[in-house]
Amino acid sequence: MVQGSSRGSIPSTANTTERVLLNIVVSLHVQVIDQLRGAIDKFGALNDAGAQDFATEVLQQHEKMAWKLKSSRPQKG
Repeated sequence: MVQGSSRGSIPSTANTTERVLLNIVVSLHVQVIDQLRGAIDKFGALNDAGAQDFATEVLQQHEKMAWKLKSSRPQKG
């Protein structure tokens, strides 16, 4: 996050740019999450527990990162 953004000391254009970039990154994490969920289902159908477990761990990492990014979004202003 841009230093000082929570205090409103940066120009609003920088705050807007930061929000746009965060939204893009979150969107990409969500796309990966969706694809991983599909892959986990396919691995389950193939009885590939190792691949399913690995994909689940990667999924959890992406979900955590998306959550952290969403919670760090600057307030509109």
